[in-house]
Amino acid sequence: FDFTTIMNEDIVIKTDTIAIKLPSPEIFEAIANPSDYEIFVEEGKWSHEDISLLQINHRNQLFESAINANVLQKAASVGRSKVSDLFKTFGFDVVEIEIKEYEI
Repeated sequence: FDFTTIMNEDIVIKTDTIAIKLPSPEIFEAIANPSDYEIFVEEGKWSHEDISLLQINHRNQLFESAINANVLQKAASVGRSKVSDLFKTFGFDVVEIEIKEYEI
């Protein structure tokens, strides 16, 4: 969640209750971990444009795989639980969380 987009009107506090409207979950970055990759020695040269295109295509495949694996739905579920726990540690007895609809 991008908490910087939460506005004052998204948070309502009444005694021991907090109601908060969270922004939709987002994928901020897709980073490929180079483990489990094989390195091949190859002759010839790759242009900067070829390397950039390969990286962009791989990043797009990572995003698509994440969306297909329902990562936004999972993030919303886990995020709701974690934010609720956080506010309960702040002393709120009731935590109401609304998550704005996410876009794919």
